[in-house]
Amino acid sequence: MDVQAVINLRPEVVIIDELAHTNIEGSKNEKRWQDVMEILSAVSMSFPR
Repeated sequence: MDVQAVINLRPEVVIIDELAHTNIEGSKNEKRWQDVMEILSAVSMSFPR
């Protein structure tokens, strides 16, 4: 998954499955759940509380 593209597109909804999936070699994160945490972190910094 291209995590940076998801962050840059700023979609209203993102559906991500297979959280235990191991990403391909060379990916920034080893597991898909780590991709999700990165996206959530980027989104939470974008919205004022």
